[in-house]
Amino acid sequence: MRWSSFLPRLRGAAAPAPADGPDPSERLRPSGDLVWIHAAGAGSARAVSVLVQALSEEDDTISVVVTGIAPDCPDLAGADILVADLGGDRAAQVRAFLDTWRPDLGLLAASAMAGTLVAEAAERQLPLFVLCDTLPRRIPRRTLRRFRTILVTDREHEARLRKAGVPADRILLTGPLHQEPPVPGCNETERENLARLLTGRPTWLAAGITAAEDAIIVAAHATAARSTHRLLLILVPDNPARGPFLAARLRDTGWCVALRSADEEPEEETQIYVADTEGEAGLWYRLSPVAFLGGTLARADPAALVDPAAAAALGSAILHGPQTGPFSEYYERLDTSGATRTVNDDAALAGAVERLIAPEAAAALAIKAWEVSTAGADTTRRIVERIIAALDDRAAG
Repeated sequence: MRWSSFLPRLRGAAAPAPADGPDPSERLRPSGDLVWIHAAGAGSARAVSVLVQALSEEDDTISVVVTGIAPDCPDLAGADILVADLGGDRAAQVRAFLDTWRPDLGLLAASAMAGTLVAEAAERQLPLFVLCDTLPRRIPRRTLRRFRTILVTDREHEARLRKAGVPADRILLTGPLHQEPPVPGCNETERENLARLLTGRPTWLAAGITAAEDAIIVAAHATAARSTHRLLLILVPDNPARGPFLAARLRDTGWCVALRSADEEPEEETQIYVADTEGEAGLWYRLSPVAFLGGTLARADPAALVDPAAAAALGSAILHGPQTGPFSEYYERLDTSGATRTVNDDAALAGAVERLIAPEAAAALAIKAWEVSTAGADTTRRIVERIIAALDDRAAG
């Protein structure tokens, strides 16, 4: 069931309706199974959006109503989500919400574990899930018994729950929910042609490079090329319009350059290939075992930074600077998993390229990055399976 056309009317909808109006439950509640998600504020909006999308893909008759997030939250824009105002956490307000929406299952943030929401929902025998990225220091066992499934993000929380008497089959150890962008495609004929031209050549990619980083990237390439014979740099500027000027400036300083927008190919003597065309990120990641992601060595517009998820999904060994902007959480996951290397200047970048240009070294990082890129999808799948099983059990009586 798709609800995007109803969002302007239903976002922020509050119950009940005026006494002489239609029954609010008939006016607002969609038919079919309804999952209620009570989120922990705007910070959890992206995770909510991920879960809703996955539920819809698995069963498009399931609808979702969300509380705890403002209806104009940008991370929910475009999602098929009903956003309702709970009104507060007093018993009468919670009852009014449950009377109006009559959800078939609730998924609550850990902050609501011991509150009125849980007590009122449990009284109606509503199957409850709770996502515990953190656990309160003390949780009454009576509260824990009210949850069908407790989702935890690390083994320490799992151990605490087991010690508190929660059966193992009611605990699901997951990672955090993450939204992975679609993997960029490429023209396979172009990939085959360029792969043939680059056969045997060590190649690295600098993607989304800002003007402030041009000199750093070129200096790193010059250093790495001294120890790596025939090393090729594929340089993708952050703005394709910079390509012709950048290529001309590099030629003026003695580099042998090919320019993608001029239909030039990286020949044997080419040292830097300026790839200044739109929509070909997937091509460059597939051709380059090592990728430095731009905007991270010099402060840049956060909106212009390269999303590292695509590079991770396509098997690049990722290098980056300290300025990770809106992708700091994803970079932290990569760093924690040993899936990337942080560099602070051209000398460090050159050294990292020299070490990772060896196929075995690049592959070791790339495998770890790929594992990080797929972990979010696996977490989402397992949660969706549990939710659907609970809905099926409820329907069966």
